[in-house]
Amino acid sequence: MDENPILEHFNAPYRRGTLTTATHIGYARSAACGDEVTIFAEITNETINTASFIASGCMVCQAAASILCEFIEKKQRAN
Repeated sequence: MDENPILEHFNAPYRRGTLTTATHIGYARSAACGDEVTIFAEITNETINTASFIASGCMVCQAAASILCEFIEKKQRAN
């Protein structure tokens, strides 16, 4: 995924869907355009083990959620 990460994540999203083992859930909606994103995360011992998302909206919104989930997995939770 090097040439166009936005397009690549939109066409082949990383961890799209609900996460039944989620311990944390966040939701955001843009009042300007109506894009909606829900992020699911399974966190144990301050580490984000797994993250997934559900998004509706433009290509950039959906790709950004995919990129975020890929980026945060295995990271330590910030206080």
